[in-house]
Amino acid sequence: MESGKFAHYDYGYLVNFKYYWSNSAPEIPLETICIPVAMFMASDDQIADIRDNEDLRKRIPKVVHWEVLPDEDHLSLSFSKDMTYFRKVMAVMKGYTD
Repeated sequence: MESGKFAHYDYGYLVNFKYYWSNSAPEIPLETICIPVAMFMASDDQIADIRDNEDLRKRIPKVVHWEVLPDEDHLSLSFSKDMTYFRKVMAVMKGYTD
């Protein structure tokens, strides 16, 4: 997050005004998230930096799980042949179902 903001997509000055009635993309108020949030990160992610995720973790009030997956990168969380980490994701989710 080079801007330091967590915001809606920035289309650029003119198009932003069409969508947001503003020349810049509005920030998303993370502090108002009131549902449990589990965060899984890849240790070798070149797109979503761990420091950015740590910042998000501090701003989201109900982070119930935080885990950095070793030896994974951004795409391996979606396209890896080894999806065993997903068992952890499902176990966390199961703890929050009725």
